Amino acid sequence: MTPFDADNQRFVSRLRDEVASWQQDGTISDEQAHAILARYPENVPGYEASRRRQPLVVALSVLGAVLIGLGVISFYAANWDEISRTVRLVSLIAGVLLSYGAGYYVWQRTSYSAVAVALVLLGCIIYGAGVHLIGQIYHIDVNNPNLSLFWFLGVAPMAYVTRSRPVMFLAIVLFLAAVAFRLQDWLEGFGDSEAGIAGFVLYLTLGAFLYAVGKAKRLFDGWEAIGGLFMGLGLVTAFFALYLFTFHDLFEGADSISGAGFGYWALAYVASAVAIAVTAWLAWRRAQRGERPLIDLAEVAAIVVLLGVAHVAGLVPVDWDPFYPIVFNALFALSALGLMASGYLQDHEARVNLALALIALYLITRYFEYSIDLLDSSLVFVGAGVVLLAGGYLLERGRRQMLASMREREGDA
Repeated sequence: MTPFDADNQRFVSRLRDEVASWQQDGTISDEQAHAILARYPENVPGYEASRRRQPLVVALSVLGAVLIGLGVISFYAANWDEISRTVRLVSLIAGVLLSYGAGYYVWQRTSYSAVAVALVLLGCIIYGAGVHLIGQIYHIDVNNPNLSLFWFLGVAPMAYVTRSRPVMFLAIVLFLAAVAFRLQDWLEGFGDSEAGIAGFVLYLTLGAFLYAVGKAKRLFDGWEAIGGLFMGLGLVTAFFALYLFTFHDLFEGADSISGAGFGYWALAYVASAVAIAVTAWLAWRRAQRGERPLIDLAEVAAIVVLLGVAHVAGLVPVDWDPFYPIVFNALFALSALGLMASGYLQDHEARVNLALALIALYLITRYFEYSIDLLDSSLVFVGAGVVLLAGGYLLERGRRQMLASMREREGDA
């Protein structure tokens, strides 16, 4: 076999990702997966080196695009008053079109896909700068929720056209940011506790929504990587919201959030319904193929329980303030352990690592929360250092043993 060229290297990298998703979805058996991958060994000259270089090339290209974008923003911000309105509009529109055009040209004429993606990402950043800077012309406040929404609406089509993970990552982040800015209108007049609870309920819901959508996207050819990105960001968003629910102070004197605006409840209920419906449909689809979708059913149950408890906590305050923190602490611990079990059973190393990171964060948080008022500050920090060292050793040891067991099981298959 001749050494791989750039196209073949990309093909094999994508093939391995797709075979992993086919295994997870039950489309092919483990034996079939090993037979397919055996035709494209990793020791082919140039292949492994390409795998090592590609993430670095993507990271450098994306970083370059971000730095150029920040430079453009800084230039316009520093010279805004000296530039005429016509020149502002024309130069910003030209910057967006040139970036998109250059990205398309590089994509079609060369094999440097990372550079092409970076150029498209640069165009998205310039577009966002243009939205905010042009908003200043019409005296629109920088915190206006419509600005982030318009930026998202401009980036989302490019994310789907290019199927680029960096551009899609920006689109998802902008969507979450647009929701955050809109919350100030939906929760107008709320106290800090009520606003916090309402925000965490919504983001827990949006995290489940992103996870479900990503899981569905993985069923379509060419969308496996984007689906994985949705699932990853969904897990991080949901667990971050769930983590914030574990703090006792959040529920002290909190009232019901039933007075939130119509848009808030519309988004919360639609996202909840989609998350539950999609994950349930995926579990049913696997069952129809004669499989036992235990993990899928567990995910459906987890989403129903987490969203149900979160909505109840927001709508039905209780007189005993520690009640909901105790419930959410238990749910966080169980969810993290469930994520670890899911990753282990599906040979998904990233899930195992995320679960261990969440458990470490939870233990550190609870340590400081309960020891800071009981012990001298110096003892608290010394104890924290000992706990971190010992915990880091134990977690790394457990992680290695778990990953070794996963690889051994894969080899036996």
